Amino acid sequence: MNNAGKTSNKGKHYNVCTEQQKVQLGQAYLFNQYITSEQKAELAASTGLSISKVTRWFETRRANELKRQRKRDEVTQVAN
Repeated sequence: MNNAGKTSNKGKHYNVCTEQQKVQLGQAYLFNQYITSEQKAELAASTGLSISKVTRWFETRRANELKRQRKRDEVTQVAN
């Protein structure tokens, strides 16, 4: 069985975005953190990912960004 581009988490396999896909998604995110349905469809077509994967990528990216921001705020408050 060929598992190229896939990784495992407790027996569940999931696809990993290629570096090119990450770059395209990252550039779109820097332009706008919340994209429209039309933009999701265009991005999905250009990256070769499904619309749901693009949606999930943006949700995860926003959540991680929020987590990092809270951690920075916490460190700043402790330092003061």
